[in-house]
Amino acid sequence: MKTETTNHVLIIDDDVDTCFLLNRILDAKNIRAVCVNTLQQARVVFETMQPSLIFLDNNLPDGYGLNFIPLIRDKFPKAQIIMITAHSNDFNKRAALMKGAVLFMTKPFNSDEIYRALDYLAKTDSRP
Repeated sequence: MKTETTNHVLIIDDDVDTCFLLNRILDAKNIRAVCVNTLQQARVVFETMQPSLIFLDNNLPDGYGLNFIPLIRDKFPKAQIIMITAHSNDFNKRAALMKGAVLFMTKPFNSDEIYRALDYLAKTDSRP
């Protein structure tokens, strides 16, 4: 995986268990991540961090991740976004991918699924 991708990972998810799980999975690959629980917290982090990989939940206390994707795209056009949600449906999946998410994953997921996603991102140059 590209160094720039692994050094700037942001997890935006209000579920503490999901943040913990993703951090453990990424840590096993020596990938460090910052986790925030709201879109507002993500906006604050954006002032000091330029994430190149973002795990984005859809249902957050202060809004929908789907509606946040355009802001991420505008601010960080090369960032790779993986939408993660427990409420998966075809409409949300299509909308996330059309707005600029690279992958769409349904919770719960396991370490193998995350590693496959990271391998996929490493092998593709899906952002300009």
